[in-house]
Amino acid sequence: MRKETQLGLFILLGIIALAITIMTIQSINIERGYRLNVTFNDVSNLMEKAWVRISGVKVGKIETVSLYDKRVKVVIWIKRSIKLHTDAKASIQSTGILGVKYIELTLGSDDLPLLKDGDFIEGKDPMSLDKMLSDGLSGIGDLTKSLGGDLGPNLAELVRNAKEITERLNTQLSDEKVSVIINNLKELSENAKKVSADLAEITGDEKMDIKDIFKNLKASTEKLDRILTKVDNGETTIGRLLSDKEMGDNLKASVENIKIATNEAKNTLSRFTLFRSYWDYNMRYSNNSGEFKSDVGIMVRPYPEKFYYLGASNVGDTIDPSAEKRNTFNLNIGKELKIHDKPFATVYAGLLRSTGGAGFRIKPLYAWNPWNNIDLTVEMYDFTRVSAAGTKKPKVNAGVRIAPTRWLYVGTMAEDVTEASDLHTSVNLLLEDRDLTYMLALVGLAKP
Repeated sequence: MRKETQLGLFILLGIIALAITIMTIQSINIERGYRLNVTFNDVSNLMEKAWVRISGVKVGKIETVSLYDKRVKVVIWIKRSIKLHTDAKASIQSTGILGVKYIELTLGSDDLPLLKDGDFIEGKDPMSLDKMLSDGLSGIGDLTKSLGGDLGPNLAELVRNAKEITERLNTQLSDEKVSVIINNLKELSENAKKVSADLAEITGDEKMDIKDIFKNLKASTEKLDRILTKVDNGETTIGRLLSDKEMGDNLKASVENIKIATNEAKNTLSRFTLFRSYWDYNMRYSNNSGEFKSDVGIMVRPYPEKFYYLGASNVGDTIDPSAEKRNTFNLNIGKELKIHDKPFATVYAGLLRSTGGAGFRIKPLYAWNPWNNIDLTVEMYDFTRVSAAGTKKPKVNAGVRIAPTRWLYVGTMAEDVTEASDLHTSVNLLLEDRDLTYMLALVGLAKP
């Protein structure tokens, strides 16, 4: 079997093993804890895997719900750090009238012994919604019956109460209080008389002041009319602006230029928010030579889907150098491809290790979380290299990597699969630097 086929089978088996491991880990509870048995007469559709809470805080999960001695037994798992006492209470609650049901616990009294793994707690049965509706309808029926049998006496009692209130009101309105009310009315009449006198004063001796006010208002109106006439005839700057077509066109052109300049300034300043820059460090371990190699670089993203990369590969000197050249340069331009706004592939080209080349990175599971952080990479460079057989054969690298976080990648890559087939294990850090972003953006704005 050829080395290329063996490498492909190795990568495929590695991906399958990784998937099986992740799916298995999801069903294993790594955190330590203990189990308790809670008994109910009715659990009202309480489901397995529901949360167990104390004062609204999640402290465990429901493992099983089953019948036990003509009742219902619920096995719950509790975190080891949660200490419950023997008088702890358990009840079934829900996030709303029709929300998800869960078990609410109380801690119990500190002076009582602690519950141990496998102990039983007596649960408080939940109130059924059907029973509450039935009790409410029964109460309404009882109220209707009571009104139907005693309606006459109730109305008579209501009339007697109204009569008693009227008698008390008459008693409270004594002669003294009636006198106070009359005095208040008299005071109100005197105030109205003063207001009338003020109006008479305005329309009496002060008539001349009011006439002067109207005269000044008329003069101001006539002056405003003369100004508007000049504007209409084009005798003022505003008038010429409104009546002269050429002047109006010039003003319109000026406004358009201001609008264009504003949009350009807006687009320029928006680059500060779109611009991103990252420090890229990749440490590789060669299986053939047994040495560590370092790659460093800077990635600049002027837009989310476009990037530039400047860096160096295999930096430094070692006592036992491998066949890979030292201190080679990378200068690439790349673009991210999307399907339905989800990135699924990246293409890049330029200088790869000081020679022309191109690469392609694809996310085969881009549509499914969390599998969309797996990348398969193939890159080709040094197309003029002469192989051991005397033919021109480019260097080809192929590998796979996974991103546990947004800034960390781990993976493996077979370098020069057609010749040396050197398997590398790598750890890649990609750290954003906002200060570098601002400096590069300012340099772009400072260009003449």
